[in-house]
Amino acid sequence: MGQRRFDGAGDAGSTGLTVPPVAVCDTPDSITSGTEQKCDVAVSSGGNASGRLPFLQVSGPNRGAEIARAIAPIKVASKRFSRISTDSGTDCAEPGGGDLASAGPAVGRSRGEEERSRVRDLRAGIRENPCSSLAFFTVFASVPGMYGTVLAPEGTAAYALSPTRSRILRPPMPLDPIGFWSYTSQDDKLADGRLSQLRSLLSRDLQQRMGRQTVHIFQDVAVIPHGADWLDKIHEALGTSSFFIPIVTPGFLGSEMCCKEVMRFREREKELDRKDLIFPFRYIDVSDIEPDECHTPEVLTLLKSRQWIDFEHLRYRDPRTEEVATLLGALARSIRTALRLSVVPNEALAGVDGDREASTRRALTVDRASPTRAGSSSPGTPLPLAAPIVPASPPKPAWASATGSDTFGTWADIAVPAARGPAVVQRLRLIPAGRFKMGSPDNEPGRYADEGPVHDVTVAEPFWLFDTPCTQALWEAVMGGNPSYFKSPTRPVERVSGQEAQHFLAEVNGRIPGLDLTLPSEARWEYACRAGTDTATYAGPIRILGKHNAPVLNKIAWYGGNSGQDFALDNGVDSSGWAEKQYPHRKAGTHPVKGKDPNARGLYDMLGNVWEWCEDVWHDNYQDVPSDGDAWLGGGAAGRVVRGGSWDDEARLARAACRLQLDPADRGNDVGFRCARGHFQ
Repeated sequence: MGQRRFDGAGDAGSTGLTVPPVAVCDTPDSITSGTEQKCDVAVSSGGNASGRLPFLQVSGPNRGAEIARAIAPIKVASKRFSRISTDSGTDCAEPGGGDLASAGPAVGRSRGEEERSRVRDLRAGIRENPCSSLAFFTVFASVPGMYGTVLAPEGTAAYALSPTRSRILRPPMPLDPIGFWSYTSQDDKLADGRLSQLRSLLSRDLQQRMGRQTVHIFQDVAVIPHGADWLDKIHEALGTSSFFIPIVTPGFLGSEMCCKEVMRFREREKELDRKDLIFPFRYIDVSDIEPDECHTPEVLTLLKSRQWIDFEHLRYRDPRTEEVATLLGALARSIRTALRLSVVPNEALAGVDGDREASTRRALTVDRASPTRAGSSSPGTPLPLAAPIVPASPPKPAWASATGSDTFGTWADIAVPAARGPAVVQRLRLIPAGRFKMGSPDNEPGRYADEGPVHDVTVAEPFWLFDTPCTQALWEAVMGGNPSYFKSPTRPVERVSGQEAQHFLAEVNGRIPGLDLTLPSEARWEYACRAGTDTATYAGPIRILGKHNAPVLNKIAWYGGNSGQDFALDNGVDSSGWAEKQYPHRKAGTHPVKGKDPNARGLYDMLGNVWEWCEDVWHDNYQDVPSDGDAWLGGGAAGRVVRGGSWDDEARLARAACRLQLDPADRGNDVGFRCARGHFQ
């Protein structure tokens, strides 16, 4: 990479930017994966973007006009950096002169002529005044033909174009937490005001999850002042909302105004290039509503196509009860995830390599899911999608017995016939592609040296992962016997060596064609465990108060500090002498899976209960580790990696970055495994 030196501070005042920070680079050649390309970049000093920024790409006979349209909103600040060294070697000791701020169309010029003139002015400014806020930067393309990054200096906002796309793409940006509560006043009156209460409670829950960002969910009676133009306020709120919650009842569907609100927000959703911002809230049963009973039949079709919250069974409950709070929490979590998701616009993906689905997978951005638990749902109760990573009704893979989406994302089940009784069903979760920092920082409590150095890993393709460790019931259905010490069908299988886990994989893959299960790589295991977090656990930072005492673990993991609580088997291990336990107990062992909160991807027991075998051979640190997320099989020791900690371990071992080496033949009553499937279909 070329070195850029910025000495002196840029102007901190307003830059007049009207579009989000994104690089727009006009280069003569296509940018391919893993290459660097020099390009002319317009930079506005005083912006708040730094580091790697997405860039846009254009091509075709109207390329010049598209470039001009992209740079038109840029207003370069009049004050410059006091010293800039560019990749071209130009060194400017004094602030550059000349303001390249875009002006309106010149009198007598056509729109096309004006746009071409702006392009000429931009390039002339770069050539003639390299000391201005226009400079040369390096573009690094991480995905061929899709998007890449510009390495911009700290304290700048960069805009540029590159020539490998047929249109200008808007950059992916999180959305503001502004919503619209769509309902009928008659329904609220008949419910004794409970609909208004639910809106208030949802707003508070979402506010807790958004932190410093102020949440606002528009409701007409709560916001519109007396004497104001009611219809204008409705239209204004719909035009600025980022999510939409229709309270679906027969009265709602028969209301002209409510149907208009739905269709207006659908247009707003299209403007945002999204299809996941409407969260239908079914207050009473609407399954028998026919299209001719709906004021706008298109609304009924649209709402039926979206994942929805079923509130009918709770409509008579006090809104302050735990059951209602749990369901509202699930909705709030889904909204938060959708708002923070950065996606490439849908229409921009069409036609890339002739494969929209593959393009969508390649364009997935860094996993930003919340670690907060959403409420669990009963079978058959649809919940909103956590993120639009796959279609709302994904096609069922040939190896799956069922598939669907809920508040955690997409799932698929496999059904394995048992010797006695019904088939054993195991759920897999689809883990989206993305990038994360693997390992632990030097200041993390309980850290071991083999957890570093911290490094970037890119998981380029989505993959499937068991939502729990392999249970004894599933092991018996596949292998016949049960090697576990703590025997119980719902507990994780243990006393399984790495070699025996491989035998299980071969057997189950032989029974279900196309299943192709493996052990997860160490990188994919940690990526799935973190679920978008960068703290020691997916529930937050760890504070170790004693050898077996870290309060954050109690809600997510069975570990040495709590594994004796409610332990129901007779053959528990004597734990009376364990030091500094979070809770007193005298015998301990494994617990049934799903006994603690899952992470944001719907994965249970990623920390605690049993260690989990990974595919990788052991290395003492991450020096020279692959960055693609695949298993590290070259070099290293004879041992294999296990992850996650267990029921009899101290607190420091139940962290996302913690790793341990075991001989592949080891069989302990604290070691199990979970299975992965390394490709989407």
